[in-house]
Amino acid sequence: MPLHLIFQCCKCKNSLSHDIWSIARNHKYSDSKYVCEHFNVIIDHVSSCFLLGLRWRNEITIKAYCKIYYNTKTVIDRTFNRDFMEYQNYARFNNIVCHARISDYRGNYPSCGFNLQNEIEYNERLEQQRREERERERERERRRQYERDLTAQLEAMIERGRNEEAQQQNELMILKEECNKTKKKFKSHIKLIQLDIGRIFEQMFNIQIEKL
Repeated sequence: MPLHLIFQCCKCKNSLSHDIWSIARNHKYSDSKYVCEHFNVIIDHVSSCFLLGLRWRNEITIKAYCKIYYNTKTVIDRTFNRDFMEYQNYARFNNIVCHARISDYRGNYPSCGFNLQNEIEYNERLEQQRREERERERERERRRQYERDLTAQLEAMIERGRNEEAQQQNELMILKEECNKTKKKFKSHIKLIQLDIGRIFEQMFNIQIEKL
């Protein structure tokens, strides 16, 4: 009678079914089979029995080779006989879980390991959400910093404009004061010129009178 192996990747749910015949005298078997993009399964077993299949036993080792992390782990290493024909186990490779089940019933899929894979994927989604939230927060902070820098630049431009305006007003006041001083000096010169012209006419008038 055969034992039935079902090996499954808990991440992508692909599986491999394989029959392992348990009644054979001194039979050894070893093979590697493709399961999915994540795993290959390595099957090793040694079977033995007495005459007419009595007291059969099958030493079965199931190993999982993870193609992602280049690592091999033993999932099942048991001796099966008429009193022990059911066993399942799982192995974890970082964030990927696989499981296997050997049973005398063909439809017995392994049930262990799924909860661990679901927990891993839940934590991955949670961590992804946290990373996205941190990235959004960094983007918001970059936007706030950009706005602060822009505001500071505008304030600096306004301050420079005010300083330039004040400087221009000071220069205008100085120019007005210089103009007023120039006007006062000009008026003083005109008065002096007028006085000089008056004295000249007076002297000429006196000269003319003396000639008479």
